[in-house]
Amino acid sequence: MPDIEVLDLIALGQSVPPDADRPITSDIKGDVLVIRLEPGRTYPPEKHDHATETITALRGRFTIEAAGKSHPVAQGQCCRIPPGLEHRWASDSDAVVLVHFGTPAR
Repeated sequence: MPDIEVLDLIALGQSVPPDADRPITSDIKGDVLVIRLEPGRTYPPEKHDHATETITALRGRFTIEAAGKSHPVAQGQCCRIPPGLEHRWASDSDAVVLVHFGTPAR
């Protein structure tokens, strides 16, 4: 019988270089990864046509900019970005985030 794997996502995120993706899982329902954001950096615009992107701040804070609005996300909060919406990140601190590409639970 396989064992349960417990991951410390904050420690895992802090162990990767800034801006590097660390995949956690991937299956037909979507991809999950952890990213460490570089403080004070604004990232180029991006959009994902295939799935909703849910981003959770595990540590620190960041801002998502989309459609002319800024949406701050603090530790313990998450945001959902619908498919096809162009957006960009701005990191306010040395943040660790969990990103899920897929269909959100209803």
